[in-house]
Amino acid sequence: MSKGTTIRISESTKKALERYGTLFDTPDDVIKKIIKSFEALAEKKNEKPEDLIEKAAEEGGGNNEKAEIPKNKKYQELIDTIENLDSDIAYKCNESMISFYDHPELKKGSGLAWLDYPENNKIPRVHIRKLNYPKEVDPEDRINYEGGFGNYPYLKNIWLEDENDKKYLMKIIKYAISATEEKNNNYLDNFSQ
Repeated sequence: MSKGTTIRISESTKKALERYGTLFDTPDDVIKKIIKSFEALAEKKNEKPEDLIEKAAEEGGGNNEKAEIPKNKKYQELIDTIENLDSDIAYKCNESMISFYDHPELKKGSGLAWLDYPENNKIPRVHIRKLNYPKEVDPEDRINYEGGFGNYPYLKNIWLEDENDKKYLMKIIKYAISATEEKNNNYLDNFSQ
């Protein structure tokens, strides 16, 4: 990328840099990594990095419309509920599941939850962010910590017709969203069981 190139970043990217910038030397390092990834992609596609960045900004960079969400009203309501938990959440439709991310522009560490497509009004598995979930969040010990893809913890059989199942899942996802060390303690203090 040539010197003097201007990069516009969204409010959600700014928030992500504020939130995750300390994982790197500076927030500028994060931007440099993003630019390098676009440069590598541009080289493969024989395009200008600026054009790819502009295209990604126009497309919103989040949802992948290649796969189609199964036509299940309760499943769609659950997707909408998760997506509306935070303005920084985006999802991507894959062949066998929907992947949710907070701050998807950072990729690494932004995976939040992966919902299998429903079978007979149940979601066979929901993989969740790698955390140790406290008893206050998982009082029924429904989270399995072994055997999930990529060693991600997961829940089995979330029934779409069961409001308690959906509330249980939402509590876990809300905890994962707030899962920085400082925020965990504050979040647990606000739990009312």
